Amino acid sequence: MTPACERLVTVEGSPSLARIASEHLAAVSRTARVVEGMFAEVLEVVLAALRPGIDLAYIDGQKDAAGIMPVIRRVVDHLQPGGVLVLDDIRWSRDLATLWAELTSAGGFSFALDLGRFGVCVRDAESALPRVASLARYTGWLRRVHHREPGRSR
Repeated sequence: MTPACERLVTVEGSPSLARIASEHLAAVSRTARVVEGMFAEVLEVVLAALRPGIDLAYIDGQKDAAGIMPVIRRVVDHLQPGGVLVLDDIRWSRDLATLWAELTSAGGFSFALDLGRFGVCVRDAESALPRVASLARYTGWLRRVHHREPGRSR
């Protein structure tokens, strides 16, 4: 039996990108849903729709640790045992690199993998500390920390 995605929910802050995402997802899935809004505004509605829990969460949005950490905490609270959390841009700034270091030095994950740009964690609420591995030096992102001014694009 091939595993299947029963339900996909994505959050998009841009109305035009939300419309495009909805059109593309509708072509491949009847159960995919795009929720338009900012994480902090729509997160509780999304989490309520994903009961009993989340198997895979991919977080790419806010680029400041103080703003994204509450979202990460709420999502982690809803991850199923063995659920996977993927964080984009873990080296976008020093505070996001620090957030990643703090996240991977706390309990609640069995394993954490640093892929340079992405961080991947496997949920295990009983784990005191995750085993941490890094492939960043092989992906070219080992020392790359972005310093962006507000309003500047990637």
